[in-house]
Amino acid sequence: MDESIKEAWTEVGEEFAELGRRVSEHYKKLGGEQPTAGEQEEMRQALRKIADEVDRAFTSLGDTFRDPEAKEGFGRVVKSLGTALTTTFSSVGAELRARSKSKPGEAPPGASSTEPPPEASSTKPPTDPPSTEPGQDE
Repeated sequence: MDESIKEAWTEVGEEFAELGRRVSEHYKKLGGEQPTAGEQEEMRQALRKIADEVDRAFTSLGDTFRDPEAKEGFGRVVKSLGTALTTTFSSVGAELRARSKSKPGEAPPGASSTEPPPEASSTKPPTDPPSTEPGQDE
């Protein structure tokens, strides 16, 4: 195994040990029964087992990325994801272009509108309110 990987996992183990010590300190502060030497050893073994399992999982992941068949499979996964994203964005883009070309209140071609049509607007222009500027007759 690469030395930098060993160092990284050694650091993980040390960090888990430190976390375990801190949990133990807080547990002791809360009072109650102190764990027996046997219970403390069981906790240490459990933490070691967790660290070993995490190490095994990441080693497996690393081995998978070094496996030529897995690399090929990973390439296919990335390619299919790219195709799916491209297809989705193309479809959304076409939909947006179709909507931007349609008239306001009109459904784009091929789309069904669930909104009621806009109310007919009055053909008479709105009237301006009377002006109240000084010097004008009211």
